[in-house]
Amino acid sequence: MFLRDPPPTGMLRRAPPLVHEGTLAAALAPPTQSFSETELSNARSEFADLTDAGFKLDWLKTKFDEVTLVCKISNKVQELEKHIKNLKAELEMEKVRSAARFLSLEQSLLNLSSEMNKKRKLSPE
Repeated sequence: MFLRDPPPTGMLRRAPPLVHEGTLAAALAPPTQSFSETELSNARSEFADLTDAGFKLDWLKTKFDEVTLVCKISNKVQELEKHIKNLKAELEMEKVRSAARFLSLEQSLLNLSSEMNKKRKLSPE
C-alpha cells in the first residue's frame, strides 16, 4: 500500500530507537535484575513514545508495571537490610555499655560489701 501511495510525512512519526533494536522488551524481560530509577524513567518515557506512535503495548505495560514493582520491592528490601544492619550494630554497642554498667555495679556492690564486713569486724557487738 505504501509503495503505491506513500503516506504524508506528517502522519507517521519516526519510531524511537528501542523499537528497532528491540531492547525495551529485552530490558524488561528479567524481573530479577535491579533497575535504577533513571533506567525506569527512561523506559517509561520510551514506552510513552511508543504508545503515542500508535503501538498497542498492553502486554509490555503489564511487564513494565511488574518490573517496576519488583524494583520498588527490591529497593525497600535493601533499605530494610541496611536498617537491620544498623540496628544490630546499635544492639552490640548497647550490650557493651550494659556489660560495662553491670561490671561497675558489681564492683560497687563488692566494695560496699567489703566496707560492711570491715565495719562489722571493728564494731563490738
